[in-house]
Amino acid sequence: MVAVTCGLRIYKEEELLRDRFWHWWMNNAVRWAIPFGARKGKGECQIVRRSAFEEIGGYEEWIVAGEDCNLFERLARIGTVRYLSDLEIEHSPRRFRKIGYCRLIFLIYLRESLSLLLRKRSHLDEWHPIR
Repeated sequence: MVAVTCGLRIYKEEELLRDRFWHWWMNNAVRWAIPFGARKGKGECQIVRRSAFEEIGGYEEWIVAGEDCNLFERLARIGTVRYLSDLEIEHSPRRFRKIGYCRLIFLIYLRESLSLLLRKRSHLDEWHPIR
């Protein structure tokens, strides 16, 4: 095994019903994609063997958004990538709250994925931190 990822959830004290729905959907999309050949790793939780990371040359720094998924796709070429169903990582809702789930998932993440797949380059020029 060269890498694992796991489910995410919003910090319990900040979690809303919509957060639970969208994270359930996103977690299952990642978990169920792996057996079908789409290995995706979430940026908030990537556990990677150092030797495998170094073998593939680490992150593709030219990718503005989606470098985490790209990393896991390349890692899957040299070994096994797994999803740990019994582990969840809590994280901040800042980006989802500021941008919105639908806009972030369908207009930004999906657009970036398609741009990387079809054009071999990022659509975005910069990924802005949200504090």
